[in-house]
Amino acid sequence: HVIVRHSQTLEAPECPTDYESQWTGYSLVFFEGNGFGLIQDLGTTGSCMETFQLMPFMQCSSSDVCQHGVRTDKSFWLAVDAEADFTVKPMSSIDEIQDHVSRLPCLCWH
Repeated sequence: HVIVRHSQTLEAPECPTDYESQWTGYSLVFFEGNGFGLIQDLGTTGSCMETFQLMPFMQCSSSDVCQHGVRTDKSFWLAVDAEADFTVKPMSSIDEIQDHVSRLPCLCWH
């Protein structure tokens, strides 16, 4: 059995008794790129990204040229229960953003 548990905190929750975490990640909900969107089921391991990246995908052309996200691409992450001060300025540092993304243990195996 595989269990995915999103914490909505900066700490990944423990796996249930007799289960073992394979890695800890960040909770990806949805991303949009090149006019297409893809929803990640929060009950599956596809929602658990091992590293946090604003653009967690690549686009490759038929001539084998690949780009890591573009300006209009978007990613949506499960947030932690914390206040963000957006009145002064938008978050511009990946470290600032990362502090607001939920953590989870991925692939709790039984």
